[in-house]
Amino acid sequence: MRKVVIILIALVLGITPLLTQGNLYFVGGDDMRLYYVYPKEYIQNLLLNIVTDNTIGGGNTGYYPATHPIPLVALMLVVKTLLPFLNTQFVMYGLNWALAFIFLYLLLGLWISNQSKTIFFIRIAASLFYIFSPFLFRTFYKHQMIVIYLIAAAPATLYFFIKSVRQRNFLYVFTACLILTFLSTNLSSLPWTIPILITSAPLLLWEFLRSKKVFLLNGLLFGTSYVLINFSWIFHLFYLNFHKTGLANTVDTYTSEGFIEANIAGIRGTTTMFSPLNGVINQLEIGLVDKLTVVSYTNLLFISLIVLAGVFIHREKNNVLTMGFILGLLGLLISWFLMTPNFQHWGPDLFIWLSLRVPFFTMFRNMFDKFALTTALYYALTLGIGLSILANRFTNKIVRLVIGAGLIITILVNAYPLFQARVEHVGVQAKMSGTFNDDFNNLAAYLSDLKNPSRILWLPLNYPSFTNIEDKYHPGHFYSGPSPLRFLSNRQDYAGQYSFITSTNIAIGDSIFPGLRDRKYIEFGRMVQLLNARYVILDKQSLPESMTSYLYGGDNRVVLKWQTAEFINGLLGKKLQDFGTRYTLYEINPKYNNDRIYLTDDYDVFPRALPNADYEKISDSLYKVSLSNIKKPQKIVFLDSYYRDWTLYIEGPEPRAYHKGQNVPVQNFANGWEIDPGEIKNNFPEAYYTTNPDGSLNLKMSLYFEPAKYNRPIRNISLGSFLVLACSQLFFLVKKNHAKA
Repeated sequence: MRKVVIILIALVLGITPLLTQGNLYFVGGDDMRLYYVYPKEYIQNLLLNIVTDNTIGGGNTGYYPATHPIPLVALMLVVKTLLPFLNTQFVMYGLNWALAFIFLYLLLGLWISNQSKTIFFIRIAASLFYIFSPFLFRTFYKHQMIVIYLIAAAPATLYFFIKSVRQRNFLYVFTACLILTFLSTNLSSLPWTIPILITSAPLLLWEFLRSKKVFLLNGLLFGTSYVLINFSWIFHLFYLNFHKTGLANTVDTYTSEGFIEANIAGIRGTTTMFSPLNGVINQLEIGLVDKLTVVSYTNLLFISLIVLAGVFIHREKNNVLTMGFILGLLGLLISWFLMTPNFQHWGPDLFIWLSLRVPFFTMFRNMFDKFALTTALYYALTLGIGLSILANRFTNKIVRLVIGAGLIITILVNAYPLFQARVEHVGVQAKMSGTFNDDFNNLAAYLSDLKNPSRILWLPLNYPSFTNIEDKYHPGHFYSGPSPLRFLSNRQDYAGQYSFITSTNIAIGDSIFPGLRDRKYIEFGRMVQLLNARYVILDKQSLPESMTSYLYGGDNRVVLKWQTAEFINGLLGKKLQDFGTRYTLYEINPKYNNDRIYLTDDYDVFPRALPNADYEKISDSLYKVSLSNIKKPQKIVFLDSYYRDWTLYIEGPEPRAYHKGQNVPVQNFANGWEIDPGEIKNNFPEAYYTTNPDGSLNLKMSLYFEPAKYNRPIRNISLGSFLVLACSQLFFLVKKNHAKA
């Protein structure tokens, strides 16, 4: 009967988003959230890339494995395929709630063995308290980034890992690995998953001390299986950071003194943003003292019950329950401090000290967001175990009824905003049907068919680097976020300040708007020329004032004013086509003409006539190049992030590398090689070139990114590991059911 109740509650939670939030998708903002609408395209045209076209929003960050979110996005694709008539986003949100409820309930059961009706109610209440936590409402439920599924993954992973250690059944540790892989985005979710590990240190240390060898073996199995399943991106992550064939790498960038110092000022502000009283009152509000309400005071019930349980803990005879309470409380205190470290002067100073000395600690610069999940998790765990302790002390039915009613009422009051249809701030995040207007769809289709793979510049530029696309069926509803052209048209584009990022200069965009203010238009043109912006989209939409205020620097729209007619007209070249009344596509002004691959006599000078090399982009890591009438030594330039791993091969009976690993950096960004026809004649058989009557050469070449050759084997390792673990789980589950029968 209890299993039926738990399943029914989980089902209700699972369908609640579908019933309360309508049928429009929440999209936009930095995280886009378009993977719910276009999961297939998102995987095919973005996540499978490792270089060149592996970022959203225009950044040229170079070699970086984008494959890490594939398991979760693949799950979305399965949902969209099986349930095309339902809103994929809300199906996933409901699944998240249902799983989070079930696994928090099960996690509590590792310490609470009592099977009474009161304890059953306590575990249910604590599980609801977790998923409806105000800490989650102000962070995960507000920004709705793809890491939202850690709400289910955190208790599930802890539950199966600890259960595996205690029962010495390794299938559970493999289940923990699969859940973390599929319900997190792995690499990009590290700023949220590492806090789970940090705050769970007391709990995990206790499990280690209880059974050292078994714990270590489970840890080894978890780590090994996780690495094997995620080998497709882990291999590239290690290769790029230790092979170091580029001008910069991720580790060096994010551990550099400049990067850390640039973040310290922001950290000083965020460490003092929230009062620690938020943890006491179960809220997350800036200026909490001025925003206290009746609901705030009723939330004191939770901390009061935890404190009361602490008072009676010395009388508790159940050592497992006692230790569970202590471990939960330690996790809560660590989470509480790291979420709101504003304890006089020493709290912020300690956080800054950690940021300066612990590698990558700056990833927690928005600590109120990164540690909100663990605060909610350990608050619920401590509350559930604490209430179980109190249940043994307070046997009066009326007292139990009053406390129970207070718990449920306060939890539901906290949850009430989640049951309301969400109203989005237009210009940052919007509701839409999931179908863009025909003008944009036609533009995307046209760009997909363009043979030249060069990048695109949007005008006018905006501060957050967003593109703004109106819904087809709901006028006035806009998607406003990073450009979807990356996966809809297989195109990289620039829309604003944060689009202009290179592997050697992540702050290159900071000078753009001050430069436009000072009318440095030619300098901007030269920059986009180097970054391969060959096409320009002129966005002629009239956007709502709330959007333009956010996009263009406030009520004065100064960013828009700085982009004068002189600036815009100075960038426009040949008009290619209008797309309704919203968009017009141009080639860039010939003054700033460029091409992804071109020949030149001087690395620092663009030739006047382009294109002057015939090439075709096959994939993110392979280009086919044809050079004709090469009479003298010339330089070939590839306008993409520099890596010695880019290799030119001359096609022939068997492709042969030409000066492998000897390409040179061009303007501290791109790749360059010198093509010498005399050297080719001396070192290559005639089967590798053709000679014209004037003695010039014709060459067919391939430009290949060497690490791509590992893609197939490492992806097979990941897929094979997943299949082995999944099939083993299925086999033993069937075997277990047969044994029971």
